[in-house]
Amino acid sequence: LAPLFTPHWAIIPNLAIDLVGPPLLRLLPVHVAGRLILAALLLLPFAGVIALNRALFGRVQPWALASALVIPSGAFLLGFLNFIAGTGAALLLAAFWIAHRPRHPRATLLLASLASIALFFCHLMGSVFALILILTHEARSPRTYLATTPLILIPALLYLSAPLNTLPAAAEYLPLAQKLAQLLTPVTAYNLPLDILTAAAVAVFLLGCALTRRLDTPPGIRLALLACASLYAAAPYAFKGTQSLDTRFLAMFALIVFAGTRPHTIPAPIPLATAFIALFLARTTLLATAWHLHNTDLANLRTAIAPLTQTDKTYLASVSPAEAPAYWSTAPLPRRLSNTIRTDTHLPALILIERHAFWPLLFDDPTQQPILLTPPYQSLADQNGGLVDHLALRPATLCGYTHLLLLTAAADPGFSRPYLAPITTTETAALFRIRPHLIPCTTP
Repeated sequence: LAPLFTPHWAIIPNLAIDLVGPPLLRLLPVHVAGRLILAALLLLPFAGVIALNRALFGRVQPWALASALVIPSGAFLLGFLNFIAGTGAALLLAAFWIAHRPRHPRATLLLASLASIALFFCHLMGSVFALILILTHEARSPRTYLATTPLILIPALLYLSAPLNTLPAAAEYLPLAQKLAQLLTPVTAYNLPLDILTAAAVAVFLLGCALTRRLDTPPGIRLALLACASLYAAAPYAFKGTQSLDTRFLAMFALIVFAGTRPHTIPAPIPLATAFIALFLARTTLLATAWHLHNTDLANLRTAIAPLTQTDKTYLASVSPAEAPAYWSTAPLPRRLSNTIRTDTHLPALILIERHAFWPLLFDDPTQQPILLTPPYQSLADQNGGLVDHLALRPATLCGYTHLLLLTAAADPGFSRPYLAPITTTETAALFRIRPHLIPCTTP
């Protein structure tokens, strides 16, 4: 892949997978390593919730186990893997601080300061989450705030030295209706009624416990919940090239709800526990079904891209929901989450992983990833600019590419253009060879 990419190491607060993945690839095939990473990222925030719950209440409460309702959803299914690693690590750091600082303040501060460096490089929002948890916990004793100074200064100084700090502070805010719709993000999976039921069950249960004084919530946790809610309300959706910034505070809020609250003296505990277990099993069954059905899309895509070779360059387009609403209203389960966000747009990464050919949508932002496209291929990537709606396809943007891959090809089975020669067609994707002599290019 050397002709395509060059390493770009810098102070980048988004490196969790980039630091863990390459060593695993020396030992395991890429898809096995990927599965192991995904499994670890499901367990890490769960372990963090359990650890923080134990640090706050002395022993693990059964309610903390219910965090399994929200961990394999939301940010995880949206692919924010470094963020997931950061939140899990932040929960563990906060649990360590709360459990050990009163007895071993100096050792705890030293180890926590070292951990804050690793946490920053894991993901910047992990550093923010850890500070929220630790500072709100210490709010009951303002004199101890001085001890938290290194935990604030270390990520702050690293951020000021990072390329991310130099980007323009451009922000994008969502309309109020969309902002409210995002409230379901922590439980978002593949079925909207089931997601609403999950959110309602958790909210009604906790509200009932609070109204009947059967809910213990430490003062610091109340402040942490208020901080996350306030930051969600105030934060933009996009900032400095980061998407879904505000929704990450919702994910933090949800994890705190399970880690930092303790329902007690619950009437009919066995029926309630049974109901929550049934809800978890329903969500897990749906998740497993969606991922099993996803195998069909994988097989179809592999068939479509099989003719590609290492020297090929593949432009990407898609039949979008706006172009084919009837098709997308009944599209296969794994292709969209319940909030209508598509989950198939990064499938063409297999072009690089398995065919060793160029595709233009690799994550290679120099402020967020330690890799860059080499100049000729960067120019091609700039031409694509993103996943293009197929009806908006312009021939001139295909200059320099050898092939076009059309995602969701079954939504427009008759699609053709004079400058495209069909090669393979499946329900998931179609591959076309570009006829360069029929497109207007100013350069060879």
